[in-house]
Amino acid sequence: MLFNKLPALLKNRVIDPDEAFNLAEGMALMHVDPVLWRSIDFFTIGPIHIYHFIIPHLLGFAGDYTNARLVWFVLTLFTSFFIFKALGYAYHSAVRNLAFLYPFLVYAFGNSSSFNSFNNEATSNLLLAAGVMILFKKMKDRDQGFTMDGLFYFLLGMVPYCKLQSAPLAVAMVLCFFIIRIGEFRSKEAGYILKAFLSGTLPSLVLGIYLLYYGQVNNFLNFYLISNLGYGQDFPIISKILTTFLVRSVSDMPINYFLKHVYVLVFVLILVLAFARKFKDKTINIMLFLFVVTMYSVAKPGFNYGHYFTYLYITLPFGLAILWKEVHALEAKKRYFFILPYVVLIIALSFYNLKLYVDDKIYDKLPEEMAGFSSSEVEPSKAAGELISLKEQLGYQPTMTIFDWYPQIYIESGIFQGTHQNIPERLFGFQASEKEVTAFSRKIFLEDLKKNRPEFILVAITTERSYYDYTYANFHRLPEIKAYFDANYFFYKTSDNTDIFIRNDLKSRLKL
Repeated sequence: MLFNKLPALLKNRVIDPDEAFNLAEGMALMHVDPVLWRSIDFFTIGPIHIYHFIIPHLLGFAGDYTNARLVWFVLTLFTSFFIFKALGYAYHSAVRNLAFLYPFLVYAFGNSSSFNSFNNEATSNLLLAAGVMILFKKMKDRDQGFTMDGLFYFLLGMVPYCKLQSAPLAVAMVLCFFIIRIGEFRSKEAGYILKAFLSGTLPSLVLGIYLLYYGQVNNFLNFYLISNLGYGQDFPIISKILTTFLVRSVSDMPINYFLKHVYVLVFVLILVLAFARKFKDKTINIMLFLFVVTMYSVAKPGFNYGHYFTYLYITLPFGLAILWKEVHALEAKKRYFFILPYVVLIIALSFYNLKLYVDDKIYDKLPEEMAGFSSSEVEPSKAAGELISLKEQLGYQPTMTIFDWYPQIYIESGIFQGTHQNIPERLFGFQASEKEVTAFSRKIFLEDLKKNRPEFILVAITTERSYYDYTYANFHRLPEIKAYFDANYFFYKTSDNTDIFIRNDLKSRLKL
């Protein structure tokens, strides 16, 4: 894993704009306002996951790409360890190793040029993996101690605040764990239920007190809950699942294009096995349930979002273990008729997946600064260089806002966001189209412009960097914001496919 990720860990420059977006949000939390949602909308990022990006700051290191990736790497190692331990609690070591091999190859040796494909779900995956480990440990030990139970409910209670899309899987795991464990506490069910409820709701209680104290309940509801519930594409869920797992390919390659097909195949095989056992095998029943919920969670945002496939890592090893347990029951000579082809196949799939990624012409269209690792330093783009020069002339730390999918310029220029939204997707209803959220976002954005008065506003001149239209021609959809913008900002110059606008009152100070 380290060998595969080492180039990206050593090269401190942007790989994926989503990664830059997350890092810029963390920087703003450190340098603009430490209170969640008061000045910054974190989009789909949960309040717990955002701290992933400021851990380097808190430890006294630079909040750059390399240090953020090191944090991700450590989380990934622990996630893998928890899955491996969980398999060990449930299965013989030979079964464990074979079941762990393919998911680990995908997770560890998947494409290292798209950290968004791993980073966004890193914290929720870590907590889910810890929960799976406790689940199988308790299924093995069957003791009446509550300490590990309480830890399970507490950790899974935090998962929705890492990434809301992971909440269904967390709820499903809690339900399975509760049903299994309540039978171990005969005559003490009421006490167990109360302790389980308190442990699981503690994260929500703490967050609720925090939001009430800082007056951020409304922002939390609009910017996190409602936005995330409406996030993605509007299709029937069955259509989403079928398309995501059987058809769509473009956004899957950075993870592993074949992973979803293997997942469906394993699901079908253990379903057949469950029928053969008349659904009397508790472990198979649990995994069938978790497989269905996982497919729902992955497909819920739609089939444009390949990075959600990292959630398959939580359950796929256990589906494979169920099958390998059957193989392990065969005579030693017969086992190798299954083992050798399997090992050869998954290695071949992994290498062929890398070839698909390299051959995919979509990635040839990425801007040059996102295409590789040509420098060990963060090299400012031309637009960032212009902003750095303007900042030096001003002699103080300015702020800015950007109408483009160009979050890396916050990091390159060292200028922080002056509005709640790092990238103003919500203003146009992009990805999450709820009218109340769009209206709320426009109201907050206009208030930010008037209150914070960002010195610079960057506006895309084409849609080269984004799926969506952030150009000035689309400002007609934001009449009040457009009117304020036109009255208070003047055009400075075009650089890197971006128009730079400066606040009117700075013209004389900058001698323009």
